[in-house]
Amino acid sequence: MTTFLLVLLILGLIISITTNVFLIKSLRIQLNKIQTYQTWILDFKENVEETLSRMRAIDLKGTFVASLNDKGVFESDDEVGGTFKEMEILIEKLNQVSQ
Repeated sequence: MTTFLLVLLILGLIISITTNVFLIKSLRIQLNKIQTYQTWILDFKENVEETLSRMRAIDLKGTFVASLNDKGVFESDDEVGGTFKEMEILIEKLNQVSQ
């Protein structure tokens, strides 16, 4: 009876150790994926912010509106200004996700 109990305890220990090793490896894989996704989100956020600032710089220079007196007319335009607003919303969402 004690031999049977000892065998059961040894089997339980082996199963427990194997399960723990598997779970630790799975956890490391998932943590690496999370780190990769966080890096991707931060890089994407930086690219969007840089694109928005370049668009604003071009808009304020008046490069494409030489015939108009107002600078910054694209950002205030209803149709094109929507793109500026959507980019600002996207940046805000990325800020919330990356905090």
